[in-house]
This record gives sequence, C-alpha cells and structure tokens, in this order.
Amino acid sequence: MNDQYVIFVGKFDHKLGPVGVVPQVQCALFAEAFENPRNVIQDGLNTSAGVLTIRGQDYSIQVQKFFVENPALRGGLQRCALFCVVPPMFPLLAREALEEKGRELVAIAENNEKEIACPECDAFLTNWVGDLNHSLTGDIGQGQLEHLIRDLSNSVIGNAELLVDGVVGILNAEQHDTAANILACAHKMLCAVVAYITKEETGQEPNSCPLE
Repeated sequence: MNDQYVIFVGKFDHKLGPVGVVPQVQCALFAEAFENPRNVIQDGLNTSAGVLTIRGQDYSIQVQKFFVENPALRGGLQRCALFCVVPPMFPLLAREALEEKGRELVAIAENNEKEIACPECDAFLTNWVGDLNHSLTGDIGQGQLEHLIRDLSNSVIGNAELLVDGVVGILNAEQHDTAANILACAHKMLCAVVAYITKEETGQEPNSCPLE
C-alpha cells in the first residue's frame, strides 16, 4: 500500500458498527494495512468536520463525510464517509475533489435503492482510484500530462487548505496570507488546466472556470 492510494467508503451499520463497504478490494487492502481499521472508520464517521486529515506515522487519511437518505433506517439517514489513504510522499487530494466524489456517490446510491454498497458504487470508486494511481505512477503518454498537472494542482490545493485551516499548526498573519495566496493561485491554475483539458477533449472552450 506504500505505492498507491487506497480509497473506499465506510459506513455505520446498525448491526456491525463501523465497516468498510466498497470497493471490496480497496477495503481489504485497508484492513490488511491497519491494526484497528474499525477504529479509524469510526473516527472518520464521528468527526464534526466535513473533511478531516488524520495524520499517522506512515499515512495521511483524508475523510469526506456524506449522508444517504434512507427512510428504512432509524433517523432516515445512512452515515457514510469517503476515505482516502495517502502514502508517504504522495500528494493530498483537494477538498473539492473529495466533495465532488461524495456527491456523485450519493447520486449513485439514490438510484440503487438507497444502498451505498452497490456494484455501481464499487465500479465507480474502482475506476477512480485506478485512474488516480495510474496518473501518478504510470507512464505519461499522450494526454496524460495534462491530467497529471490537474491532479498535482489538486494536491497543491489540498496542502494549502491544510495550512490555511490551521490543521498542521497555527500560522501567524504573514504566513496565513502567504498560504492563502498559494491557495488562490492554485485554484486559478487548476481552472486553467481544466479549461485546457475540456477544450482538447470536447473542442469547446468553456465560458467560465469549469470548477466554479
């Protein structure tokens, strides 16, 4: 697991407690790498923050919480979280990327009888983590460079957000302004890259930043 991202969805099951559900292969990798995987999932589900970075000795674990409406459950909501295990020296993912994937997972679950542990969610995450790992560790061919720049821009945004939010320590005013400037510039760069990719792939130039 030291050479790849591991991404999966965990949920709170009223019978089993906190469990990883999809993709099954990614959940198995996570369970093998961590001594107490259920405790990590529970921490992610219980955090009051929408996105939390749990820093460990070997890995960073980014968490994006979301809910799936399900009238069959007590309270009418299924508590879920998207977990991204980031190996040492790998870039963190941008908050926007995690939020977008969370929204897409909710939409997929809504179309699958309110069930997050469905084959479509499994395939969606399997394809995403596969593309993500390939973009950073695979050979860069035609069209790959632009996507690599996009993913690395996302990682700059993710790390800058941690600085601005004070997750890695409190900054003084000058340091905070510098981090905020890095974050703003990274957003502009990512918009430019995504606009370029959109034009190359569709032949149409967006009228505004595709991320706004």
